[in-house]
Amino acid sequence: MVADFLSRTICHIQSVNGSYQMVKINLNTPLHIDFRHQETQAKLFNSLQQFYNLKTPFNTITVTQLCADAHVGRATFYRNHEKIDDIIYIQFLILINDFKLRVDDRQEINFQYASQLIVQLIIDNINLFNLMEWSNIEKQITELFSGTVHSILINRSAQLNHADIISNVIGSSILNFAVQITKHSDLLSVSEATKLYQILIPDLPANQT
Repeated sequence: MVADFLSRTICHIQSVNGSYQMVKINLNTPLHIDFRHQETQAKLFNSLQQFYNLKTPFNTITVTQLCADAHVGRATFYRNHEKIDDIIYIQFLILINDFKLRVDDRQEINFQYASQLIVQLIIDNINLFNLMEWSNIEKQITELFSGTVHSILINRSAQLNHADIISNVIGSSILNFAVQITKHSDLLSVSEATKLYQILIPDLPANQT
């Protein structure tokens, strides 16, 4: 079974006089990252990457086949997952947590730094975005990204108008940008990709009064 819904504390950013300060928020996620099972997650994810590299159609992979390849018991698999694509979803949760860890020690963060960090994380995780498309879970990941943006917006301003619309647009835009970067990563440097990000995706809106 998939682990119970859980509130996780993630560090996000809040605008203060043109710069950003860290704000801790609770982010509800449909899958719980249990760090005691990181080794199992890594084995399953690495096996999925091998199936992808072999151009195996995602919907032909069985849990039995995957567990045998990863040397993970079926019972262990079902303690943390309901279906195979949960492995990829959990990896995206880990990616978001990685973002949190990278900014957690900074007292201030501006749009330039945040843009560079997001682009670097995309480039460092190109295979993950490829697996997302392969497994056809773009909708779930779009919702995850949009939910993360929404949490940031609400914590920056409880009075922000149209937060749902803004978070959906920005969340889906970031994911679409990431997909394009994965298709052209050999043509773009981090600097060039960051410039494109800043042109295509706006900074989060300031607090409304």
